[in-house]
Amino acid sequence: MATKLTMTAKNKAFWNLPKEKQRILVAKDVLKQIQMRSLKVKQGTYFGIWAPKKRFEIEKPKEKLDQFLLQIKNENAKCEVCGIGSCFISLVRLGNNAKTSTFFGEGAINGFYEANDGDMRPLLRKVFPSSQITLIESAFEMTTILYDNAKHSYEHRIKARDFGQKYKSDENRLKAIMRNIIKNKGTFKP
Repeated sequence: MATKLTMTAKNKAFWNLPKEKQRILVAKDVLKQIQMRSLKVKQGTYFGIWAPKKRFEIEKPKEKLDQFLLQIKNENAKCEVCGIGSCFISLVRLGNNAKTSTFFGEGAINGFYEANDGDMRPLLRKVFPSSQITLIESAFEMTTILYDNAKHSYEHRIKARDFGQKYKSDENRLKAIMRNIIKNKGTFKP
């Protein structure tokens, strides 16, 4: 049986905002986390954790993911994320609405715990429409991606891919995507 999470007033305030403002806050938080070096931005990884020296207890269904992320930071483990993975991490930080048991299996492979995109998308879709997730991922991965029957045409996905190809480093590409979301009032417009 799932456990209800305790949310602070700040978390509740986040969920009461219009979706566009939630997306802007997520984008700003991603930029903040990059600046603080809390995230390692890497193409091809949704959300993973390098923790070679310690086996984290992540199977506890009551453990909130934001508390787990704090534990990771205290142990000097690194979060590795892609475009939508970074949005997921910031959404968890801002909304406190996820449990570790939802996102991780039984353990690590060579010290690397990884969640897949199918685990993250239901939470992401509470704030980002599927079409936006598709465009963000197409831009970050520099390819044309189609998931969740997104409503964007192939031409839109090409435009997103081309936007991403302007940036050589994964980190600069992700920063550009987040700044675009902020500039366009919560919508990624490549």
